[in-house]
Amino acid sequence: MIYLLHRLAHTVVILFGVTLLVFILIRLSGDPAALYLPEGATEVQIAALRERLGLEQPLHVQYGSFVSRMVRGDFGISLWHRRPALDLVLERLPATIELTLVSLLFAMVIAVPAGVFSAVWRNSAFDAAARIVALLGLSIPNFWLGIMLILVFSVNLRLLPAFGRGDATHLILPGIALGSAAAGTIMRLVRSNVLETMHLDYVRTARAKGLPEYMILSKHVLRNSAIPALTFTGLQLGYLLSGSIVTETVFGYPGVGRLAVQAINNRDFAVVQAFVAFAAIIFALANMLVDLLYTLLDPRIRY
Repeated sequence: MIYLLHRLAHTVVILFGVTLLVFILIRLSGDPAALYLPEGATEVQIAALRERLGLEQPLHVQYGSFVSRMVRGDFGISLWHRRPALDLVLERLPATIELTLVSLLFAMVIAVPAGVFSAVWRNSAFDAAARIVALLGLSIPNFWLGIMLILVFSVNLRLLPAFGRGDATHLILPGIALGSAAAGTIMRLVRSNVLETMHLDYVRTARAKGLPEYMILSKHVLRNSAIPALTFTGLQLGYLLSGSIVTETVFGYPGVGRLAVQAINNRDFAVVQAFVAFAAIIFALANMLVDLLYTLLDPRIRY
């Protein structure tokens, strides 16, 4: 419980630090009052809008007002959508959760078996092919992979939809594009840790007792080599949930990442700040969840 309270306190500090940084950077990018008003607006009109938005106040006063509203869940009103910024983020959240789960499922289903068999059949043809595929997954930018998937499976073969959100088929191409890099990293982590664990004393003891190889792999090797992969998966979950910006933009997917891009282009302060605060919370909670799961994998870990 004490550890959990410490992590929650760290989450609060991280949240305020991130929001402060973004708060300052956004306001250094230009005057939003001139952007929202039509071309040819007078100085009086610009000054009136600045006063209504509170932009004439010092930065520390603006940030203090923002923090006092943020702790109540009020991130302000989007000047482009004329709606509460947090409502816009939460409205797009289910779409991003769907895409995140599909991409992580793709990465785990492909990477974990490939990493295990690559370690068991070390230096075989399968091992070489798996390492090449993992390297390609890490090296190819997901926006380029997304475009190639659209050209092949949507434009040429007409098998899968390329844009938007609908049934389950709309998640296949963006899920593959988004999960390819994660699959490459997880496969390499699983392979290296399985190779290291297979040569430890307790694994040799299990073999000496005559245990079947599948039982040794599942009960002893995989469980004890899963912590690094679990750490990366937790970080990846936070990254994907906080907004897969590039992939959602390429596929025209209506998720949180695409909303953030639109808000940045429009200098929509309220939406950008709500998105960043939400992303910081997701990252912190994902890291804390991973730390707590360590104790289930290795009972020797205590906090």
